[in-house]
Amino acid sequence: MYARRYGLIRTLAPLHVGASEGEESGNLNLIFRDPFTQTGIIPGSSIRGRFRAECRTLGGDTSLCEDWYGNNFGARKANDQGEEKAFIKEGAVKFEYASLLWLPVFCPGQPIVWVSCPRLLRRYAASARPELKGKQLEEALPKAYTCSPSITALNKHGKVVLFFNLGFMELEPSGKLSEWFPKDLMVDPIAVQRLVVVSDSAIGMIHDMALYRQSRVKLDDK
Repeated sequence: MYARRYGLIRTLAPLHVGASEGEESGNLNLIFRDPFTQTGIIPGSSIRGRFRAECRTLGGDTSLCEDWYGNNFGARKANDQGEEKAFIKEGAVKFEYASLLWLPVFCPGQPIVWVSCPRLLRRYAASARPELKGKQLEEALPKAYTCSPSITALNKHGKVVLFFNLGFMELEPSGKLSEWFPKDLMVDPIAVQRLVVVSDSAIGMIHDMALYRQSRVKLDDK
């Protein structure tokens, strides 16, 4: 029987998910996505691998690290006949994928805004605001196309107009967005003043434009 636990990850530098395998012949690393929201994610296997590597770096016993986090992909072990065969050892800890809750996106005139959507915030509420359930949660969730009231931009009939990936976007100022930003993980205090919530259908396209695929091509030795 497993006990469910939640956590938050703060990225301090650009994050790359995936290995360099295949770069000798040219490799296109696609963005890992949530199939429902089409937003970028960090696969659970990548998180587990990082924990396992950290365990070994700190001097942990190899067998103990594998007991907790499983073994490396492609690991081999000798059987009773001395033959090496691939084996898989499941760890005691299992990781689900991590959603990108607030994604920093370049926006002319800001220059960075942090973007999310109701569906991602609903998932965040399961861990950070468990007291909100059902109708109470739906009422508390920020509405699509709202923004922090401190964002200064073109004002049109009481709405903030930003030039965004999708073109010009009209946003309704809302004072409760800061409640949905993890304050314990805040790197830049200005970030909480530049929050934008878009619709569940638009967030995938924004992630697609904000994230990028890295192409690796090997040049001819000659």
